Amino acid sequence: MSWKTSRNVTYSNGEIIQSVCILCKCSTNHKILTSVNVKTHSDYEDVSGYVDVFHEWAEHQVIECLGCSKVSFREEITSSDGIIEMPEINLYPNPSQRYPLRDISLIPRDDIKNIYSETLKAINNDQLILAGIGIRIILEAIMQEQQINGDNLAQKINNLVKQGIVTKKDADILDKIRRIGNNSAHSIRAYSSEEIKVAIDVIEHLFERIYIIPHRIANNVAFQIEKPL
Repeated sequence: MSWKTSRNVTYSNGEIIQSVCILCKCSTNHKILTSVNVKTHSDYEDVSGYVDVFHEWAEHQVIECLGCSKVSFREEITSSDGIIEMPEINLYPNPSQRYPLRDISLIPRDDIKNIYSETLKAINNDQLILAGIGIRIILEAIMQEQQINGDNLAQKINNLVKQGIVTKKDADILDKIRRIGNNSAHSIRAYSSEEIKVAIDVIEHLFERIYIIPHRIANNVAFQIEKPL
């Protein structure tokens, strides 16, 4: 039995293609800055004389969005053992991954920011049980930072309403988030990717409501209250 493999490498650039942009959040025109094309042909022959043929076409590209100039990496790989298959396309960074809020530095405690960062990593890696637990911990950490009293997280959420930090409608949503975290931790339940993404949307809305928007208002001249004459 033996393998016989041959490879052909070519280089190109300048072509315009369609690809999803991580900043534009949609498919845009991209210019290929440089591209390495590798074609592999392999023949395998066993002792009976049977020959198996394998082909692979791989194109590795550095591309630039013509809308925002973001540079990223794209690879397109097609393999076949006789029947042509649809190519597998991978983009780096992954345009579907979740990124931190722009003003996350305004959160006063590093532990909250660290838990939030680790939870986003879990979401981006489809570690949905860990993400659910992380969301629950973030909610608890916010209560600690805001010095909200209560025997348990459910009571603390209700006390957010009493202190005027959130509305009753907001509290009902936060209670659902609490249940996601509890079920992830105690029942080892993996919620769907969409459910987890909605949950982190709610957490980020809470960040904006408690920390980010008040900071922007306090530092915006248009919102400064003039002293009476």
